[in-house]
Amino acid sequence: MSALEKAWRPSRTVAPLLLAACAVLALDAARGDSITTDEPVHLVAGESVWRTADFRLSPDHPPLGRLWAALPLRFLSHQWPPPEAPAWQRGDFWEMGWLWLSELNDGDRLILPARTMIVALLLILCLLVQSTAKSLFGGRAALLALAMAALDPTLLAHGHYVTTDLAMALLALTSLVTWARMLDRPTPGRIMAAASSLAGAALIKFSWIALIPALGAMVALAILRSDPGTRRRQALRLSAILLGLATWLVLGIWAGYGFRYSAFCERDRTTALMTAAPDFGAALPTSMAEAWETVLHDPSTAKPRGDAVSAGLGWAREHRLLPEAYLFGMAAARKQSLYRSAYLMGRHSVTGWPWYFPVAFLIKTPLVTILLFLAGLLAIAQRRVPLGEPLLAAGLLVFGLTYGAAALVSHLNIGQRHLLPLYPIVFLVASAAASWWPTRLGKILLGAAACWLTGTAAWTHPHQLAYFNELVGGARNGHLYLTDSNLDWGQDLKRLAEYGRRHPEKTLFLARSGEAPMPRALRVKIALAESERQPLDDLTAGTYAVSATRLSGVYQPLVRDDAWRDEALQRRYRALHAVANGSASMGELAGSDRLWALREYHILRRFRLVNRLRTRPPDERVGASLLLYHLTDEDLATLTSP
Repeated sequence: MSALEKAWRPSRTVAPLLLAACAVLALDAARGDSITTDEPVHLVAGESVWRTADFRLSPDHPPLGRLWAALPLRFLSHQWPPPEAPAWQRGDFWEMGWLWLSELNDGDRLILPARTMIVALLLILCLLVQSTAKSLFGGRAALLALAMAALDPTLLAHGHYVTTDLAMALLALTSLVTWARMLDRPTPGRIMAAASSLAGAALIKFSWIALIPALGAMVALAILRSDPGTRRRQALRLSAILLGLATWLVLGIWAGYGFRYSAFCERDRTTALMTAAPDFGAALPTSMAEAWETVLHDPSTAKPRGDAVSAGLGWAREHRLLPEAYLFGMAAARKQSLYRSAYLMGRHSVTGWPWYFPVAFLIKTPLVTILLFLAGLLAIAQRRVPLGEPLLAAGLLVFGLTYGAAALVSHLNIGQRHLLPLYPIVFLVASAAASWWPTRLGKILLGAAACWLTGTAAWTHPHQLAYFNELVGGARNGHLYLTDSNLDWGQDLKRLAEYGRRHPEKTLFLARSGEAPMPRALRVKIALAESERQPLDDLTAGTYAVSATRLSGVYQPLVRDDAWRDEALQRRYRALHAVANGSASMGELAGSDRLWALREYHILRRFRLVNRLRTRPPDERVGASLLLYHLTDEDLATLTSP
């Protein structure tokens, strides 16, 4: 038996245990977490295609990943909104998700089967990371890569939610692997695998375009590595293959939309809309022509953007080169990425920061993984480990650099999850650290790393989404650095319902971020909401559950300290407070209607309360994202005073 075979033997027992642990952790978290903010959008969009063959809902993501998640719902009975529903006619995917998963059905009953489909993708990704590491660095590296992937908090978190992030990570790595194998030996089967994987990536997320430089680099390297005498013939051969792959890619995108240009089913083709966020102060679009104008405008100027990408999208639409929903989705996703509220370490921005994703990676990736990554880099630099597939290694390197550079300039600073396609590359590089195993010190350090990985997974469960490493003191301090999908996505509401069952004597008030359907067992009063769908209740003594994202003020400027430093707001609030408490007349609010003045006061009072709670230590926590404050009437009076 060779040394390589001896090294690989542990995978026959350890690898299945790692995969089983990954599945158990992910499925248990899937069962325990409530519906998160983005899941209704993805699931209702997938179900709408299965049920109506219509692509109007949330076109900013292609349909393949959503169709996969919604597949089990084909076998479950549930109600679907009628075709005349206003939300359906105007393509309002947020309203449709709420209607379908909250009012018409029990959302928790439908979300778990869909999450199981994402867990299946997670296990496939772990296996792909393992096999890729084996081909690059050998058997020991494969086992180490599998351990990092199977026990990683980021993969476990987003590997059980109905989104497209995990699917994109899987298809990105699949594309790089299949293209490397195809370029090494272009058999019909390998060509088909390469074509299908890239088409699949193009039908998951529009960020698939970041693969193109890496694939181009692999093609160029394949030509350069060929014999000089046959290099020209090799180039011509690969050019013909690439032309076929490009054709297959376009056909694959058309197939994903049923080979139909229109996004709408036949009966609604002339009246329905795809939702487009209007420019500031503008009215909602009333036709697809207006919707197209909206997504091709610059939101800061409300004027058409004159860049090449916008011009190209307009030209492709005019000539119907791709399905309208695909082109519209690309334009909408691009516009949404220009300006987006973001939070980082107490600061707010609508255009983000170049250091957002480096900081997110540094504090939300296990330190043991970062240390193994550095050790792997050192092993590769010192050539301690032979490189099994140079083409694949080149593709991984270029994709990592391209995607990482795109992240640095991105304005869409809303979550570490957007780095998910880079994590398999991190694991693969880190797996080269297994080359230190033959040394005595290497055995000790790698054994300690394995224990650290296992301990991290066990300690974090079931709150993988809120994982922060030791650099910032763990999840309890995470909200001081990042919020939104890094920590608080509405996943703890089922745990809040359980808290309410254990403490029936407490009156629960909720101030959360997002509009995901709430568990039916949850009994709370609404202290602060993001839409009029949830009417507000009077503030009285009770236990106030405030989400970390709400406390940060990332989407609610009136929660922030700088808003309450504004003298005009302070004067207005003092006057409203005096009128509401009977210590002043309406004379101080000249031109105001008393009813509207009182309404304004009660809204501002809620923001003032959350603003003051930002500096008050919570009395308890539910899960990792909900901070609980036990407030008396005196506390409320003090916290909401001018």
